[in-house]
Amino acid sequence: MTDQELKDLVASLAVDSKRLKEEQAKRDEKQEKRSAEHAKSSKELKESQRQTDEQMKRNAELMKKSDEKLARMGIHLAGISNNQGDVAEEYFVNSLKNTSLKIADMNFDMLVTNMEVSRGGKHDEYDIILVNGESLAIIEVKYKVHPSDIDKLDKKVISIKELSPVYKDFKVYAGVAGFKVPQDAKTKALDKGYFVLERKGDIVETYAKELKVA
Repeated sequence: MTDQELKDLVASLAVDSKRLKEEQAKRDEKQEKRSAEHAKSSKELKESQRQTDEQMKRNAELMKKSDEKLARMGIHLAGISNNQGDVAEEYFVNSLKNTSLKIADMNFDMLVTNMEVSRGGKHDEYDIILVNGESLAIIEVKYKVHPSDIDKLDKKVISIKELSPVYKDFKVYAGVAGFKVPQDAKTKALDKGYFVLERKGDIVETYAKELKVA
């Protein structure tokens, strides 16, 4: 190898080394950015969960005071609160957004809340709808899920295609979400091929067997 060839080789290696360092620096910068975004998302989710817990606590205190006042008047009502349902729905919407709209191994592109559809004299409402190019998922949200809610979900799976012809060729999945999901309700949902989303501390756990396609 001549002196000139050696000089050329050294120069080439120097250029390659510089390029590798620049590429590594760019990768490090992207990784730091992703880490910062993840930390921000995690912080926002924890804050949302903290606010949810505080709202639930306030709702429980108000309900207790109301029940005590009604009891003194000789009136007794079941402890059912629309506010609790609203808080639960907000919680699961935020959680789904923070998990990139993913259910089990299915990914979705769009989330729709409180969708109401009327057609031919029929009407139905859907708490949460997830949609991608070929599939949609119906999620019925309750503070506490009861076995009877699973039966209602059966009807919603059927009605979505009747009331919204745009989805007539879509694969339809369905599930329930709740802060509390008793074992009898969970078993009934899973046996029917539905998925279950349940709050466990600061996270949402997903339960699913073989998902049903309507």
